[in-house]
Amino acid sequence: MLSRLCIEQQIPLVNIVRKPDQEAMLRALVPSTSANSTSAGFMAELTGALTATGATLAFDAIGGGRLASQILTAWKPPLAPPRAATADTGRAVYKQVYIYGSLDRGPTELTRSYGTAWASAGGC
Repeated sequence: MLSRLCIEQQIPLVNIVRKPDQEAMLRALVPSTSANSTSAGFMAELTGALTATGATLAFDAIGGGRLASQILTAWKPPLAPPRAATADTGRAVYKQVYIYGSLDRGPTELTRSYGTAWASAGGC
C-alpha cells in the first residue's frame, strides 16, 4: 500500500527487507532504494539509501529490537571535524520513526548516538 502511494505521489521510498527475494520483488514493483537488514553491509546500504532519497520519515513494522535505532543512526552525518567541547548533535534536519507494527514483541532498543533532532512514536 505504501509503495503504491509513493509511486502515485512521486515520493522516493526506501524499503527495508529481510530476504533477497523480498528485495527483488519490491524492486520489480516500484523503482526504490532498498536495504536488506540481514546483509553484512546493512548499515552502509541503509545510510546510502537514506542519503540518496533524502528521506526524513520512517515507518517500522518490526516494533521491538534495534531497527528504529539503526534507522536513526543511518541518518547521522559522516564524522565531521570535532566541535568545541560539545556533544555531536547530528544533522539539523528533524527525523521521525513511527513504530506501527509488533512483529517483534520484545523491547524497542534505542541506542542514543544520533543527535537530538529526532522523534520516535508508536501507532495504533
